[in-house]
Amino acid sequence: MQSSLVIIKPDAVKRNLIGNILSIYEANGLRITKLKMLTPSLKQAEQHYGEHKGKSFYDKLISYITSGPIVLALVEGEDAVDSVRNLNGATNPADAQSETIRALYGIDKTQNSVHASDSFESVERETAIWFEE
Repeated sequence: MQSSLVIIKPDAVKRNLIGNILSIYEANGLRITKLKMLTPSLKQAEQHYGEHKGKSFYDKLISYITSGPIVLALVEGEDAVDSVRNLNGATNPADAQSETIRALYGIDKTQNSVHASDSFESVERETAIWFEE
């Protein structure tokens, strides 16, 4: 079994979409093994999005992810990283296939409702940021 980290972002939390989103993962054979809600600190946000530092959208992204509560889920299943990314859809909701989470709930490229790890290495790094004791 493989794990993936999912973040339900502030726009989706504010719109009461947590259950809807988690149910999509579960309905597609994935199991939620850890769940946590918090408002990200600046340090956590900067660690999580460090690879984007210096890019034109970085400050907007940091401001957005720290703007309110998020839900973090560790999701497990067969090929979890790819499965979750496929269920989420393209980063820009306008480009996402219908019935993906971002097509259903995303507002724009920043407020796209969810994040998912893009590799096993990212799962490990992101899990350490968000689920550190």
